[in-house]
Amino acid sequence: MNNNLVIRRYEDKDETRVNEFFTAYFDGWKGWDYWQWKYKDNPAGFFSNIWLAEEGDTIASCWGIIPIMVKVNDEVIMGAQSVEAATHPDYRRRGLFVTLIQKTLAESVKDGINLTFVFPGRKSYGGFMKSGCHDLGSVPRRYRVLNIAKALGLRAAPGSLAKFSPRSLFNTVRLAWKTLRNQKLSYEEVSPLTTVRYILLLGAAMLSNPRCLFRFGDAEPVPGLAIKEVDSFDERVTSFWREISSGFPVAVDRNCEYLNWRYKLNPVSKFVLFVAENEGRIDGYMVLKSETDEGIIMDIMSRDNRIFTCLLHKALRYFADEGKAVVECWMPDNLAYSKILRKYGFGSYQWVEKFASRFKFWKGLTNPFVISVNSINGKGVKPEIERLDSWFLAAGDSDWEEMSLSAQ
Repeated sequence: MNNNLVIRRYEDKDETRVNEFFTAYFDGWKGWDYWQWKYKDNPAGFFSNIWLAEEGDTIASCWGIIPIMVKVNDEVIMGAQSVEAATHPDYRRRGLFVTLIQKTLAESVKDGINLTFVFPGRKSYGGFMKSGCHDLGSVPRRYRVLNIAKALGLRAAPGSLAKFSPRSLFNTVRLAWKTLRNQKLSYEEVSPLTTVRYILLLGAAMLSNPRCLFRFGDAEPVPGLAIKEVDSFDERVTSFWREISSGFPVAVDRNCEYLNWRYKLNPVSKFVLFVAENEGRIDGYMVLKSETDEGIIMDIMSRDNRIFTCLLHKALRYFADEGKAVVECWMPDNLAYSKILRKYGFGSYQWVEKFASRFKFWKGLTNPFVISVNSINGKGVKPEIERLDSWFLAAGDSDWEEMSLSAQ
């Protein structure tokens, strides 16, 4: 590493420079309002858990985490989520990302942060592994096709397999061969492979559950239950979460303050909030998001399986009325919710994951969940934290702003 580089913690005076740096070198950075919401207005606080590598007046690299409260059994602890990271082009391939990860994780102990989690992309995954983090496995992403022709047909881009011309097929094979030989692809070359990847993975999800070919049926009504759209979540949602959370050993603490911050106050993404209400009591909620031709179930919780089914049916009907072609929902395999999703035609491409992850243009779709754990309030590490089947993880637990399959 260059001896002129200084590694230090973020200070208030760095705010403008850090925003300018992310604007220049972090793809998809959303600007000042996003910064204010994500870092400064975070209900868990602003701990300035951001570290910089700089040379003179130049920021060479920057990485940050934000505090997130996590429920572990009957205790709520301070956790953190890894978010934005970027490196100046002139300073790449010098190990700065790994250095910043290691420094930030070491300092997080002093901040009282017990664990840090991240859903890393293909480029950052190796850095977390080199820093001693643990890959707990892949979070299942499930898909329900509402309109097959629209889902596949609208992705037919020039040069992709979907055009079925001899030349496009030859180009696709050529690019795939380059990935097998670990050769770097240009942006123009990656684009048609992304289209092919989308079609193949969506096809794999459909093959995993033939029910997607049929219309979803009606949900059995629950006496007195009303599902309605709301502008925000109130304290009844917090009470509901406290009552049912014992069924989820480890999860992001879903009180109404957090949920409103994550969804209602988000300045760059728009979400639709629903509650399932029965005689004034909250029996469930869900959060939906629309992306082009896809609908995302960002979060969904219920008091029992019948209410979950009613919420799911409402989500599918909502997205069908919106003209969406595909609905996505993250859901762990070990929950009864996943069986209901399958009943309603949701499939997954996980069955081809081990094979597909060997090739570059598939990577980043395996949805790894990576954590780093410190001692929990001085009591050692609770073993359930390091088991994927202990966690409840929804799409909204990621900080990705673009969630759709075609965007990954």
